[in-house]
Amino acid sequence: MKKKLLNKTNTLIVTGQAGKSFGSYLLGEIKINYSKYFYIFALFFLFSILVSYRVVITRQTLYFDMFFVYSTLTFATLTIKYLGSTLHFTDRWAKYRPRKWPDIDIIIPAYNEGKAIYDTVYSITKANYPKDRINIVLVNDGSKDDTLKYIDLAVKDFANMKIVRINFKKNKGKKEAMAEGIRRIESDTIIFIDSDSSIDPNCLKEIVRPFSKDKKIGAVSGHALVSNADANLLAKMQEIRYFNAFRSAKALESLLGFVSCCPGCCSAYKREAILPIMKAWLNQSFLGVKCMYGDDRSLTNLVLKSRWKAVYNEKAVAYTIVPTTLKQYNKQQIRWKKSWLRESVVVLSFVWKRNPFTAFLMIADTLTPFLAPIIIARIMFVYSVNNFNGFAYYMIGILIFATCLGLLYRVHNNRGNKWLKGALFSSLIAILTFWQLPYALMTLRDSKWGTR
Repeated sequence: MKKKLLNKTNTLIVTGQAGKSFGSYLLGEIKINYSKYFYIFALFFLFSILVSYRVVITRQTLYFDMFFVYSTLTFATLTIKYLGSTLHFTDRWAKYRPRKWPDIDIIIPAYNEGKAIYDTVYSITKANYPKDRINIVLVNDGSKDDTLKYIDLAVKDFANMKIVRINFKKNKGKKEAMAEGIRRIESDTIIFIDSDSSIDPNCLKEIVRPFSKDKKIGAVSGHALVSNADANLLAKMQEIRYFNAFRSAKALESLLGFVSCCPGCCSAYKREAILPIMKAWLNQSFLGVKCMYGDDRSLTNLVLKSRWKAVYNEKAVAYTIVPTTLKQYNKQQIRWKKSWLRESVVVLSFVWKRNPFTAFLMIADTLTPFLAPIIIARIMFVYSVNNFNGFAYYMIGILIFATCLGLLYRVHNNRGNKWLKGALFSSLIAILTFWQLPYALMTLRDSKWGTR
């Protein structure tokens, strides 16, 4: 499932040989990567346009308070996250490593995943990590398909690995499956991997590195890449959004020790950070309904609330599959937005205890998604009728914003020009799916998983 993400870069080669020009003689052989610098220049150029656009919007919309607040917050958070992604340099954790690699427990809950669970275990067997220090816990959460068969096959085929097999007769939910895995652990480091994900060979070493730097780090987020990005435009758009969610948002949050969500596809926790909060996590309810989804975000929140730090290591790479149809995508996003709404209430109750900057970032990230659908609805159905040019302003802003994110992705990934299609398609999706958050808010008490 692992994909090669870095193709050969476009380079200009100058070779110095006898009989060649004096310049070539001095240069010898030099490879100039003009492609990357072009995209960096384009990103800064477009960002300067965004600054100019923001000035124009300020002058045009001072009387339109909600639009003004929304555009100001969006611009501020984009700028801060871009700077954060720059400051969170690659190999930040490279110099940190334990005296010896610790024992780790990898918990993989599965429900109706079929062969995917086998592929996940296979990727772990190829990890560059001492095999005698890995304990894999596979939990079949009452699957109705052949998931259990593939779990048993993995136990048989990978007999050189220590694998614990747990089978629920009935479906209990992902949280219960994860909790049962935690009860069977033997080490002080717990890693969660989704049953439809696979990991890079270096992932396990990279995800435990940060624990060697700071004893207050209780959770580490890996970096998720999309394994089926070439399926269609929707998948490509999600690849760009995933990249920016991790390389921009989580990178900045990591500098603050406050990564707001360590994802289910690949995250690590200290045992001492999660055992004291297990009961609260399992019994969590919201508006009188037991919380059945958003397990990763709620677990991260409880760890942060307990004064632990949560960080991100971009070198701990995992590969995940994203929806390829709008129906699947909408169901997934609505479920995620429900958990985001719920956990935003939780995080805002204690984030102010950290520092003012972290609090501002979390408040801005909470406000802007709420304002977006209101802004879009008012522009499309109220002001556009009266020939108000706000609709044009908003669309221009969306296009510039999406292209900036696409360019940031392109700077780090040499994958041709598909980034542009994905960035432009993101603009369209932002308009077509503005209803998701209001719908999630209205159906917040519905605890059904949605995509299962």
